[in-house]
Amino acid sequence: MRKIVAIPFAVAGVFVLASSSALAGAQQRHTANSQLWKPHGEVSGAEYKFQLDGKYCADPAQDFKKVWAVIRGEAEKAGFPAGDVKKLKLRQGTKDYLDTPADALKHAGFIIRVNTRYEDGIAENPLRVSVKTSGKDAAFVLGTSLFTLGTKGKISAEDNPSLGQDGVMVSNVEKGVDLKLAPSQFEGMTLGEFARYVPDLKKSGLPGNTKLEATRAYYRSATVGKITLGMGEAEAKLEAWSRTADGAPMLCEFSYGYEDVDYFKTPELVEAGDAFYRKVVLSPVVREMQLPGFEKFGGSKTRLLRSQPL
Repeated sequence: MRKIVAIPFAVAGVFVLASSSALAGAQQRHTANSQLWKPHGEVSGAEYKFQLDGKYCADPAQDFKKVWAVIRGEAEKAGFPAGDVKKLKLRQGTKDYLDTPADALKHAGFIIRVNTRYEDGIAENPLRVSVKTSGKDAAFVLGTSLFTLGTKGKISAEDNPSLGQDGVMVSNVEKGVDLKLAPSQFEGMTLGEFARYVPDLKKSGLPGNTKLEATRAYYRSATVGKITLGMGEAEAKLEAWSRTADGAPMLCEFSYGYEDVDYFKTPELVEAGDAFYRKVVLSPVVREMQLPGFEKFGGSKTRLLRSQPL
């Protein structure tokens, strides 16, 4: 969790709201979110995402710079100062999303992701593991503690705004704990092995011996720049996903966002983040790069990986 991001599901034919009504919408959404979420826990950031056609990131080392140059140009035209990083550092690895074949864990409101980074072809050890609550009401998502046993974990919650089918921004709050585990600590790939370190996973109602299968994405990612959003600054990132180690990217995700703030006290960040999405992400130049047909997968990258439309 880090940055500000935008996530459109079906941008074709979407209308861009007038500035005054869009601003009012952001304010109303922040007020409603605060009333709904605050009784259940803290929220410390937001992340917006937008899926681009993978062909625009076929060579991430070079194409990330080209894609960012387009987005940065649109940002500056829209009045959002943006800059490049001094040196683009490319990261690569795999992301494994663990669940049953029927997505029983996701339906219970949990996500387990294992991020393996590679440096000079060697996998890091221990691995980066994230356990999230998502897709349920705020009482469950924010009220579930996600405390860890036997290892340290960093807990945070963020909004994941996206564009609804009616052209209005909608929120989806997620909470997660990030920890590090050696592969030997979950070599059996059972839910119980992860619940040993994040006991709240038992609330899924699934037995501890439930076998988990991995949906794997091979990724390359980089922080490409920074965007000024009102009084704050957001990191801009690009990440290309492939189904195989040497395969062509199936999608390229642009994301931006902020973290380590008190969401409930910073309505101006919500307004600025939404405005960037509306004026820059939904600009004709950027929309032209959008991944076609992504709405058929309900905005789910794992469904896309599995070629499993709704």
